Amino acid sequence: TAAWLGRVARVGLGSLAASLVLNADVVVLGLRRSPAEVAAYGLATKVPLFLSSLDGLVYTALFPTLVRAVASRDVARQRRLAERALALGLGAGVPGAAAIGFTAEPFAVLLFGDQFRAAAPLLAVLAWRVPLAAASGIFQSLVWEANPEREAALTVTVALATLVPLPFVASHAGPAGVAACMLLGLAFGLALFVRAAAIPGVALARPLGWSVAGAAISVGLLVALGPRNGPAGVAQMLAAWTVGSAVALLALRPRSRQP
Repeated sequence: TAAWLGRVARVGLGSLAASLVLNADVVVLGLRRSPAEVAAYGLATKVPLFLSSLDGLVYTALFPTLVRAVASRDVARQRRLAERALALGLGAGVPGAAAIGFTAEPFAVLLFGDQFRAAAPLLAVLAWRVPLAAASGIFQSLVWEANPEREAALTVTVALATLVPLPFVASHAGPAGVAACMLLGLAFGLALFVRAAAIPGVALARPLGWSVAGAAISVGLLVALGPRNGPAGVAQMLAAWTVGSAVALLALRPRSRQP
């Protein structure tokens, strides 16, 4: 019983750490910066956090398939699942982050009002949380299904690496520094979970390359169409995002019918 309770406590600590990281940046800014800066940053986090939450729905749907692949120690199937999840997450996320970043000002003004125009550059940075979270999610899920305690320990490590510098960064670099710190924390977590999942032969270059190509197409379309404000600008951004993602996802579609 004691061993079971200890295991539950360790896994619970990982879940608590993951929850803290989601909103700690806004809380720390609230303690260190002006209300106007905190409001702009808090609003800028809304869209990336919503889009990142969709990744969780995907991995929840994949949970039974991932469990079977891990339980059977089918490394080939784990590799295929990881590559397909990466293709979806990066193929949609990278062009989306680029399109949102390029049109962040009209997007922020439409969503939050002209008084919160200062949220635009923060939104342009924080939009990159979406592809980073999508890329790390599949590897984190595979680690959890193989060893929940190890996943919890890695999550706590990432949380500490992200949260410990936040007060200093908030005081000296403001909201932009905090946004950069959060992205670095996600990148650090991605590196840890890729290493911990230890799936040999996962192709990272191909999904990354095509997702960058999709982002270039999205930005190229936005440049060609010219800047627009209001709903027309947002519609233009969504159209460019759709085209860039479609190109990337079509290029990254599975080459075989293997499950």
